[in-house]
Amino acid sequence: MDNKTKLKIITKTFLAANKGKSFTSREICDFINNNNLAVRGGVTSTQLSRYLTPQYLRLEGIDRERKNSRNVWYYGISGVDD
Repeated sequence: MDNKTKLKIITKTFLAANKGKSFTSREICDFINNNNLAVRGGVTSTQLSRYLTPQYLRLEGIDRERKNSRNVWYYGISGVDD
């Protein structure tokens, strides 16, 4: 499995476990790197943002929004079950 796929799966699992909350890519990367879940050298928020394309987010049901009109994206899965 390549790194891109691993990071997508880890991110989706992290967000699903924290349903109803939103996180920045930096917070997600800190979780991945602090728990040694990624590849050698870790992952940066820029890399993760590139992997989480709008098409992938729509397909997996992940929400992406800006809060407080800052240039920071927040990722999350809504707390309401379908």
